[in-house]
Amino acid sequence: MQIDKINRTPLHWAVTGKHSSCVALLVQKSANIFAETAARENVLHMAIEDENIELLVFLIDQAKTVGDIQKLFTGKNEAGKTPSEVAKGKPSKSRILSVLKKAGDNTVGSSMCILM
Repeated sequence: MQIDKINRTPLHWAVTGKHSSCVALLVQKSANIFAETAARENVLHMAIEDENIELLVFLIDQAKTVGDIQKLFTGKNEAGKTPSEVAKGKPSKSRILSVLKKAGDNTVGSSMCILM
């Protein structure tokens, strides 16, 4: 597998490039969905940063089938933020946090009001 100088894999590039079909193909070919960049970002951080709900849902569904999804939910980037904490600074935060909470992300917070 090719990794660039800041530890981004082809999957990271596909997620940040919003290439849904490439993401699907890479996951089908067993790309490591849990890989982190040098900035300790995982694919959920990246999908949330771009506010790409479609990819976020796909990645969560795929991660559930291959490993411990909580590892993605609780992973902290170099700024010390989990994916849900990154979402809180986004215009579409309600939709993103709703997706995360529905998927079982315990870092979202049970008292949060989620508006659709």
